[in-house]
Amino acid sequence: PKEDCSTRGAHKIKEERETGGGPPGRVPAAMFVPALVLTLAALALPFLPHLNKAVQSSAYSMADRAGYQADVMDGSRLSSDRRPQEESGSMAGSLARSLATTAAALLLAFFTLSPEWPKRKKRPYFYLLRGPLYALRAIHTGHIGDYIAFLTFGVATVGLALALLIRAFGL
Repeated sequence: PKEDCSTRGAHKIKEERETGGGPPGRVPAAMFVPALVLTLAALALPFLPHLNKAVQSSAYSMADRAGYQADVMDGSRLSSDRRPQEESGSMAGSLARSLATTAAALLLAFFTLSPEWPKRKKRPYFYLLRGPLYALRAIHTGHIGDYIAFLTFGVATVGLALALLIRAFGL
């Protein structure tokens, strides 16, 4: 096979496991426990109503330029009538959206990372998800330049979305 500058000499490098312990083929706890803890924390957030009020109040204080300047420069506080009103939306709808998003992310991770995925071609979901998942695997080459490009694209996309939201809502 033809070698380029990114793979030249790679066959001479002996690679070792990055994580120790456990049988081969099993995901070590050091790799899945942080994701599990963050998922459980995300699921617990809707059940902390006082946290939601504190975050909204702090966000409003930061977004209110004149009030924030008065607070920093003069030490004065915003009057309570300038604070945001309670949202009228139901917590059940918010919780349902949170659970649906978390479930979709976990399913995507399972199907993408599962070593059994290509072997189970008789499953009904195989034909529905085959194209997008193979495309997702194909673009993840393991080359560091690709991941830097993905990160740059993601940051630019988030920045563009925030700029459009700020312009649309005049924040």
